[in-house]
Amino acid sequence: MATTSELLSSWSYARAAPGDDPHGFVHIGQARCVGRLLADAGQDPIETDEHTDLDAFDHHYRIEINARHVAAGARVTLRIPVVATIGTVFWNEEVIHESETSFVPVIVDITDRIATGGTLRVCCHSLTHWLGAAKRSRPRYRTRLVADQRLRFARASLLGRIPAWSPPVPAVGLSGPIEMRTETDAPIDAVILTPRLDPDGLGHLAVRVELAGADGLAGATLSCGEHSTRLDVVSGATPMIVGTLLIPDARRWWPHTHGEPAMYDVSLHLDFGRGGTETRFLGRTGFRSLAVDHGIDGEGFAISVNGVAVFCRGSAWMPLDPRDPRVEVDRLRDMLTRCQEAGLNMVRLTGVTGWEQPEFYELCAEFGIMVWQDLPLATLDQPTDPDFVRILTAETRFNIERFASSPAIVVLCGASERQQQAAMLGLDAAVVTDAVGSAILAEELAASRLDVAFVACSPSGGHLPFIADRGVSHYYGVGAYLRPLTDARHANVRFTSECLAFANVPEAATIERFLADGEAPPTHPRWKQRVPRDRGAGWDFDDVRDHYLAVVTGEDPFTLRQRDVDRYLELSRVTSAVVMTSAFQEWRRPSSTCAGALTWFLRDLWRGAGWGLIDSDGRAKAAFGALADTWSPVAIGLIDEGVNGIDVWVHNDRPERFVGVVEICLVRKARTLQLHRTGTIDVGPHRSIHLRADEMVGRFTDPSDAYRFGPRDHDGMTARVLDEHGSTVARYVLDTSGGQTFCRSAPVWNATATPATEGIIALDVHAVDLIRDLRVEDLAFSIDRHHVDVVPGEHRRFLLRYSGTAPSTVTVGAVNTRGTIRVRVQPSDSEERRASEGSDER
Repeated sequence: MATTSELLSSWSYARAAPGDDPHGFVHIGQARCVGRLLADAGQDPIETDEHTDLDAFDHHYRIEINARHVAAGARVTLRIPVVATIGTVFWNEEVIHESETSFVPVIVDITDRIATGGTLRVCCHSLTHWLGAAKRSRPRYRTRLVADQRLRFARASLLGRIPAWSPPVPAVGLSGPIEMRTETDAPIDAVILTPRLDPDGLGHLAVRVELAGADGLAGATLSCGEHSTRLDVVSGATPMIVGTLLIPDARRWWPHTHGEPAMYDVSLHLDFGRGGTETRFLGRTGFRSLAVDHGIDGEGFAISVNGVAVFCRGSAWMPLDPRDPRVEVDRLRDMLTRCQEAGLNMVRLTGVTGWEQPEFYELCAEFGIMVWQDLPLATLDQPTDPDFVRILTAETRFNIERFASSPAIVVLCGASERQQQAAMLGLDAAVVTDAVGSAILAEELAASRLDVAFVACSPSGGHLPFIADRGVSHYYGVGAYLRPLTDARHANVRFTSECLAFANVPEAATIERFLADGEAPPTHPRWKQRVPRDRGAGWDFDDVRDHYLAVVTGEDPFTLRQRDVDRYLELSRVTSAVVMTSAFQEWRRPSSTCAGALTWFLRDLWRGAGWGLIDSDGRAKAAFGALADTWSPVAIGLIDEGVNGIDVWVHNDRPERFVGVVEICLVRKARTLQLHRTGTIDVGPHRSIHLRADEMVGRFTDPSDAYRFGPRDHDGMTARVLDEHGSTVARYVLDTSGGQTFCRSAPVWNATATPATEGIIALDVHAVDLIRDLRVEDLAFSIDRHHVDVVPGEHRRFLLRYSGTAPSTVTVGAVNTRGTIRVRVQPSDSEERRASEGSDER
């Protein structure tokens, strides 16, 4: 039997100079990283202008543990999920464990100590002092990502230690929940589940259970769903339970965009003869096959799941709280739910962060979101010292085994930008490709037989590791390199594991929270401090966005922000959305060379115009809502093919055929000019179809003004897909005039608002003409899918979440309208009936 108790509420904390004895412990309740403790105490280190260097101190955590009775033969282990970074565990001031990495939990056997009770103290040593305490090998090159090159030896997240774009608050200290686990009868040291799916649908679930002791264990059975098999109990220095369960016609796990992410419950049944039986739940797993198509030239990178090519779209994942690597599971569930609803089917955990908490991978598997996981290695030259290699090997092996059961993990990668950094410094090929991390990962994957794709480094491939038309790239042609929007096609991107970084402007509510003195962006010092930049560069990502603002809208950003800063911010939000969706429109075409693209990144680390699609307060930015339309499993695209006209693509990632209608509309100054429909379209499962706009119209219209015969007749084109019931399931707007569809005009539209369910108001918008970047301005509401277009003839519903008293109005605006409209919330039928009955009584 196994029982777990959490050490939640009795911790104390003290800070001391390196090597000094701790004094002045204060009660903190639950043990969390220091930055989180400060934030909970109202001294948020991210939001202050004076930052304390947390790496300069030792951080001590202490708790008194009362004596408790432990059954004969029982084992008690202490489990600390994260010790960041170099830690020593003391029991009554006796050293019982020393930790060397943030990426492996501390598990200590305290069976012989717990019966008498005592004081547990954990010291998280000063990282700065530790790095300087020993002579270390010199790197072969230096990176500008961090200021201290010695960080290459630290097995810790680089967040908080990257001056150019990360809040200066690293995750330092303990992160919980910290637990004591008591086990009787076959205490378990480790469980390794490895699923595999044959082409004929036969599922294999291999299991290896490592035991601290197997006394009295007569047998064991593994069950997965309705299937079960007897396992072998192997005695020896390390007793084990091993075996493989076969599952005929296993239900397949799919990315949610392409099917159902089917999961199975897995349990281990232990038989102790006359001592009875015990069942232990081992978690959930899923079965899927995975293949990587490198193309005819062997230089591509395309992922297939269960034999179906998957266009991967999503973002790099950043910790929901940069101050502490572990957060409440409800926060993870909420964020991943939003990702799923937005059509995102992959997230990447990059080398600057690390492995996530176990619940993250469980939820990704449940929601059908694929995971690209880098080893926590980024940019810096990787040491070859024996101690570093030993730690990294153990860390890699532990995490591969811990998460082997998750079908969500589809890519394991050796590092982030390490090859790129070396190559851009002009080093020879041997230095570029020689890295400890990728060699260790390749060896561990071969031993584990895990069904995942291996990538040596992100980016990599080609004669230079960062070119876009070979292997995996980090594509910033459209973005930091200020290339035209057409470069998204001309670069022949094969797979970009990070791309499209812009200083994405957040909502007004977020701006007001960190520019409390009323100063306006983008010139306020706090605003500029938080705009991401490449360290040492003479420009930042505000400048990048401003460049594309001029391209997309035809406005001069310098003049605009001088005369109308609100309009400047409005068009800045639109710019990010338009540029990102334009690139994804190109890449999702079946004729494109691109098989996947992940934006840099999903959620901001602090308030400001960060790279995130969602700000640090959890509010969706304009780009998030716009990309959701482009990422949707059923989506429509418009591509300007110059003298060949406008191509129309309809995509269906779903496992069922889609039957519906396509409608396109030519517009000028947002007004509807011509509306055309196809006959019925029938798009097969996991397929796309191609139409031509001129064929749908039936005559030459030159919607992209490619031939330039006289004055321009149109500003743009809209497209939408309607299902068999006449409901809009996808839409897209193509501006072909350099920004005319964003000009303020007087389009015809109307809106109504009614209560939907508890805490939600439904806003229904009907557009006669084109509405560009419709937004909800009330700060009381939370909504992911606004800052979106409503195309002519469309009825679109927005669900607005609120807390507290129900608002009586909803304020709505759009980029191409003058001012805003205030929509009164109409009472529901039941509310009207109650109001009428009340009037009669009075």
